[in-house]
Amino acid sequence: MNNISLTASQNDRGNRIAFCMLIFAFVMSLSSCKNDHFRQHPAAQASLCLSFDDYGVNEWFTLRELFLKYEARVIFFVTKYPYSAKYWFTDKELLNYFYVLRSSLPIKGDIAKMDNIFYPFDGGRLIMAISIDRGKGLNKELLTKAMGRARERKEALLLHGHEPGLSFDVTFLEEILQLAQANQLAFLRVSDLVLG
Repeated sequence: MNNISLTASQNDRGNRIAFCMLIFAFVMSLSSCKNDHFRQHPAAQASLCLSFDDYGVNEWFTLRELFLKYEARVIFFVTKYPYSAKYWFTDKELLNYFYVLRSSLPIKGDIAKMDNIFYPFDGGRLIMAISIDRGKGLNKELLTKAMGRARERKEALLLHGHEPGLSFDVTFLEEILQLAQANQLAFLRVSDLVLG
């Protein structure tokens, strides 16, 4: 009888250990889970997120020294909306394949009041930016106000451009980088915004 009792006690102990190991494995899997409900989003910080579209590596490599000079972290997008079709249903479908979608908004008046171009560090995966390209209406005065808002509210201002030298003036890009430094904005990539 003692042997039987000892065996049952050992089985209970083994079951408890197995159960604890299972719980531990479950908790560890949550910490590495890619589900938004379990991911810790990065702390908000005053920042500038510069992204660039389209063109090849050669055009952008020419700006490498400029980015290094200001310690600017930037990102280059190589895909775009299929047939430029940005609708709620295309966003929903594309989010099955891409972690973040960035689209563009036209400049309308005071950009410091355009809430959609400021990322509030809420884990959102749909982001909007305004263009630094020629003819889009962006200037140093508008940027100064917008960067002031980003600094005060600890948000990320999102800007994008296309081909350096043709779509936008490289000296204007340098002014943007200088303004960001003067406003003590960190340079973040899109992945830094949503993934930390």
